[in-house]
Amino acid sequence: MKPTGLPLYVMMMIGICFLSYGHSTAFGLAMVEVRNLANAVATFQYEYGEYPAPANWFEELTGGEKALINVRKKVYVDPVEKTDPWGSEYQYALLDTGSVKLPMIYSLGRDKISKTFGHDPDDISSWREEQIPLAYYRPPLFTTKRIVVGTLFCIGYGFLLLYLRAKRMK
Repeated sequence: MKPTGLPLYVMMMIGICFLSYGHSTAFGLAMVEVRNLANAVATFQYEYGEYPAPANWFEELTGGEKALINVRKKVYVDPVEKTDPWGSEYQYALLDTGSVKLPMIYSLGRDKISKTFGHDPDDISSWREEQIPLAYYRPPLFTTKRIVVGTLFCIGYGFLLLYLRAKRMK
């Protein structure tokens, strides 16, 4: 059987597509974790009649030693969820409108900076219905790095095909 260029092309496309999913997976995970934290805060407020204080909110949700309101040490959220996929701690604040307090939970996003307390283009927050378009977290398909990696992969695969063909002709 004579090797063709089709397997080479297919392998290159699979490699390029595989390289494009890192940020989108982190984005999805952060969205889920922010929503989990928001649900945990809402459940906490329902059971205790007040929201956890911003100073020790995570201790309250995990039933830690420094919990002041959560005296039963009930665990509302897994302690692993303290940091987002980019390594920054999730942020929590209580917005006091005068008559009502609203919890605000957000991730700093992949740049690890928030200049607007959760309203930056890459921040992932509990109060926004429409989150950042996935395109922000998925870089363009054909970047220089992907083209170089894809080309090197194709060259290596080409040499493998040549080697196998030479070995078979012996």
